[in-house]
Parts: sequence; C-alpha cells; structure tokens
Amino acid sequence: AKANAAVALVSVKATAFIGGDGTLNAGTVLVQAEGVTSSLAQVESPKYQVGVATIAVNAMLSKLAAAQKAYILGVRILGADSVTVLSELNKDGNTAATAKLSANGGGVAVGLVDARANIAVALADCSSHAFMAGVAMDGGALSVLSDASSIASAKVETASFSASYASLGLN
Repeated sequence: AKANAAVALVSVKATAFIGGDGTLNAGTVLVQAEGVTSSLAQVESPKYQVGVATIAVNAMLSKLAAAQKAYILGVRILGADSVTVLSELNKDGNTAATAKLSANGGGVAVGLVDARANIAVALADCSSHAFMAGVAMDGGALSVLSDASSIASAKVETASFSASYASLGLN
C-alpha cells in the first residue's frame, strides 16, 4: 500500500499607499502594487508499476490566499497633471493555485489487484483593491484601476496503460 500527499499553503498580503493628513505637491503621482502569486501541490506517479496487489492513495491540496491593495488616503494633492492608483495581481491570467497528480510520461500499471484513490483540491482566494478615500485634488487626470485574476486548477492524470484482474479507482 502506498500513500502520497502533497500540500501547498500560501498566504500573501501586499500594500502600496500614500497616507496621512498632509499636502503632496507633485507633477505625477503613481501608487502601484503589482504581484504574481502561485501555489503548487504535485505528486508524480511512477512511470512503471508492477505488482500482485497495488493499493495507492494520492492526495494533493493547494490553497492560495492573496490580498493586495493600492490606495491614497486622506491626502491633499496639488499641482498634479495625473494621479494613478493601480493594483495588478496575477494579471497574466495564469493559474494561481494548482493541485496535480502527474502520470510521469503516461505510465504503465500492471497487477493482479489494483485499487487507487486520487484526490486533488485547489483553492484560490485572491483579492485586489485600488481606491482613494478622503483625498482632495485641485485638478489633473485621475485613474484608479484594479486588474486581477484568481484561478484554481485540480488535475488527475492517470496511467496511459493499466492491466489487472480486478481494479477499483476513484478520482
């Protein structure tokens, strides 16, 4: 009997801000938080498995929690041609949390009795905020933008060839 487990737990918080009760004199104001987050839990099954009785349990858990903020709070901005507040998190749209059982090149399993259970769980809880609060401006262009993605992927790849007298599988 074989049991394989992979667990990846990631928690990230990032903040970019201007705050206070003063006055800011600037031609251009940019507050930017830019981040990429990921979490990977992976188990690779053997390329070849031969035996009389094979019992295998594979469990993968990938959990990602990310919070990102960009903001301006309680400031007076004078003389700015432009004010930009930007929060970008995983903006490329790639997978953030991944739980994966890889079949390592396809794989071959041969045995008399074969019982397998595969569990893959991926959770992505990501937030991105861009804002201004209590801010006074005397003019200029204003841009407040949040661009983010939160993607979870759980994959179970099984052997490309399997032969047995009795087989039970749960994916």
